[in-house]
Amino acid sequence: MGLWIRSNTLSSEKVFVAGYGAQIQAYSERQSPTIYFNATQTLTAKKRLFVDLSSDKPAMMVIPISGMYINAVDTDIQVFVHDLLARNYSLDTSIYDYNIFRYKRNSILKNP
Repeated sequence: MGLWIRSNTLSSEKVFVAGYGAQIQAYSERQSPTIYFNATQTLTAKKRLFVDLSSDKPAMMVIPISGMYINAVDTDIQVFVHDLLARNYSLDTSIYDYNIFRYKRNSILKNP
């Protein structure tokens, strides 16, 4: 998955891999928009994740399709990511049990 991301993004683009994707992040050779590579679910970590993703929207968001993601990641994180995707991203493709979303550059104009 990480190699696919690397082949389908610019080296300057940031990528967020939801859940436990540190290995994917490493293989992609792309910077994360947040310091959290895995779903660190403390209150402080969640607040930081929400601020980071709101202020520095990545070019690509990679979301696991598997039930493991739903069971392992707290609901508030899932809801936040889902809402962010709905407002700012469009589905690009589904591959290797992940949905790949791309940032809609003009979404800022549509959703101030």
